[in-house]
Amino acid sequence: MENSFQAQTFRHLTLPQQLSEFLKVELLAQYEPGECLPSISQLSKSYEVSPMTLRAALSILSQQGYLDIRHGSGTYLSDLGQKQHVGLVLGLDIAQPQSFFRLHLMQYLRQKLDQLGFKSRVYLAYGGGGVEGCPDLEQEISANRVRCLVMLSSLKQLASKEVLDSKGIPRIELWQNTEYYVMPDYESFVREGVRRLAAAGRKRIAMIEWSSERKNAGGRDLKVFQQAMEEHGLEVNRKWHRGDLSPNLRGSGWSLFREIWMSEKVKPDAILVTDDMLFQGVQTAIEEMNISVPDQLMVATLGMKGSADPCVIPAEVGEVDPEAFGDAVLSIALPLLNRQKVAKPNQVLSMGWKTIAASASGSTSEVRLSEKA
Repeated sequence: MENSFQAQTFRHLTLPQQLSEFLKVELLAQYEPGECLPSISQLSKSYEVSPMTLRAALSILSQQGYLDIRHGSGTYLSDLGQKQHVGLVLGLDIAQPQSFFRLHLMQYLRQKLDQLGFKSRVYLAYGGGGVEGCPDLEQEISANRVRCLVMLSSLKQLASKEVLDSKGIPRIELWQNTEYYVMPDYESFVREGVRRLAAAGRKRIAMIEWSSERKNAGGRDLKVFQQAMEEHGLEVNRKWHRGDLSPNLRGSGWSLFREIWMSEKVKPDAILVTDDMLFQGVQTAIEEMNISVPDQLMVATLGMKGSADPCVIPAEVGEVDPEAFGDAVLSIALPLLNRQKVAKPNQVLSMGWKTIAASASGSTSEVRLSEKA
């Protein structure tokens, strides 16, 4: 054994837990599935730990399914890794067209993982969400058949971090700050959206967003929006800010826009929408109310590249690319699957912008795309 084990006191793990993580990498690299490991005494000497600590570490690996401890005949490396798969967890109603981004990302990840020789399985959560609403996933986790989880939807009631840690299952989140995550650069998106609207001479800018955090009567993007407005010498009218209806509720964007438009006699001359699903309702309301875009109202919105629900009114669109997202997820998942260190465990992706302009005839059903940095 070339590598010796050194405990790291700063980590919030017991010594056997630290040793089990170390051994997981070492043993998988040195032994083939079904091969018998050296004795407890030999291993404890090699890694300079006590036999008791080593037994505890091997027990953890056995519980995780990596080792097969056969009392009286030795400890063997399990072939579980060949039977494990990557779990892709989706919590949205896939029958809704709004799910395009996650469906595209899910299919992209499945194709790429298959090409790389890794099995994957899609889990559809429902009801309460997470494991409570996804019994198949709960069973697979218990049976040690899940090697890594990619959370295509944020599910609060998924198995606790302690359960996943005890099974050695890493979890990659989208849109949330966790140990491993990929998310769009929302801050830059909001700032660039305000910059584009202000550069066009708009001074009364409204905003529609969504955040599950309602404590401060404003979510993820409101503070950045306020800062961006101040940078351009513009005031924020709180009556023109809405963010308390989930994009998953049909008609939520439609309702939020109408609330803003009807709130005062003086109307906003621009609006920033930070969620593509909400925007579908916003543009429906704009068309129904015969609001002239961009003459009466200039629009900047988040969009999804390749979406089946395109923007059909003139707008500045900051796009999230599902395939770029997928590549970022894979750059985290592949080292985890190969028991290697992840170079960039947290990734924030920038967005490309494009302008959707009305045709020469003034029709908003025909659009001209021009890519902008």
